[in-house]
Amino acid sequence: MPRPNRAREKRITDEIVVDAYNETERAMSWYYYLGICREATNS
Repeated sequence: MPRPNRAREKRITDEIVVDAYNETERAMSWYYYLGICREATNS
């Protein structure tokens, strides 16, 4: 099993799931984050 990347985990917490209080909100945070990333790569 790979070692945890602490910087990556902190970025995920700070940028993606910062306001998520339950599993549904975490899922929606990922959904919107990935949608933004996809739009940026298609530009």
